[in-house]
Amino acid sequence: KKVEKCKSDMAACVMLASKLESEKAKLQKSIVDAGGDQMKKQKKKCSSVQKELESTTEALNTAKVDVKSCGNAAKKARKAWEAAEKELEKSEEVVEKKTEELEGNQEEAKVVKEEFEKAKQAEEKQKK
Repeated sequence: KKVEKCKSDMAACVMLASKLESEKAKLQKSIVDAGGDQMKKQKKKCSSVQKELESTTEALNTAKVDVKSCGNAAKKARKAWEAAEKELEKSEEVVEKKTEELEGNQEEAKVVKEEFEKAKQAEEKQKK
């Protein structure tokens, strides 16, 4: 019985809501009609401005997201740049050490070559 009563009350509420919506629409139309052409023009302008506001708000939100994304990308790029800079410093140190080793090896090779030449000359003198 209670369920039936609730269903009945619900149907009555739906009907009343529908009736109120209809009355609201009639009143709104009457207000616009009472305002005449000027009121209709203002309503159109208002609708146009509302659409423009929504579009601008959407563009602003998109721009905010883009700015945040760019900021994050910039941070990531900065970290990568710093890591590359550190790697470059390490590589430069390695190149410097290897250059020093090479110069040392060249000096040793020069000494060995000179000794070889002396030994060769001494051998040639002994042959004569």
